[in-house]
Amino acid sequence: MPFGSTINDDNWWAFYSTASNNTTRLLLEAIWTRLSYKFKQLPMQIFGEDLTMEPVNRFLDCRLQGPEGNYGWQYRYFELSKDSLKQHTKARRWEPAELDMIQHAIIGELCMREEIDITAREDIEFFVTRNGLYKSLDDFLEKLKCTGLVFLEGSKLKLLTDKCQCAVLPNGKIVAGENKSGRFTRWYNKETEKLNQQKK
Repeated sequence: MPFGSTINDDNWWAFYSTASNNTTRLLLEAIWTRLSYKFKQLPMQIFGEDLTMEPVNRFLDCRLQGPEGNYGWQYRYFELSKDSLKQHTKARRWEPAELDMIQHAIIGELCMREEIDITAREDIEFFVTRNGLYKSLDDFLEKLKCTGLVFLEGSKLKLLTDKCQCAVLPNGKIVAGENKSGRFTRWYNKETEKLNQQKK
């Protein structure tokens, strides 16, 4: 925390990245995050608006492999040219995950209940596959995990966030994201104002 990446379809996890500019900000972000988890009374204003994501370069991936019943870590690394490193230096704007109606319903339930036991809910597969958007429950779960909002622990679907928030924008788009520092609220207010200005 606060930096994380998702595991891709081949189970590779980008666990180690490098940065060539403003690394002090990354270090401060990590320190403030640790302090905010340890001291709950710490004001979230320490993070500022928190609406940008610092650029990093993928360096090491790993995945758990088990040939012939022996498990161990497999690693791969990425070589980048000087030109590639120079091109990837601009911070990008943070945005919450965009959800469809089915994902929104499940995330909304997780916000209320904190977890869903997918084996105990006989209706869940029918619910997520009934309109043909998802081929199966597994297909739905894989795509939902790609939002970075949830994880599966055994048969239980849980939120990765501390304070997940969902919202519908004036253009009908459904979004969800972590709002522990107020980042989601700030993003939503700015985006709503921008969309309303476009209507005028």
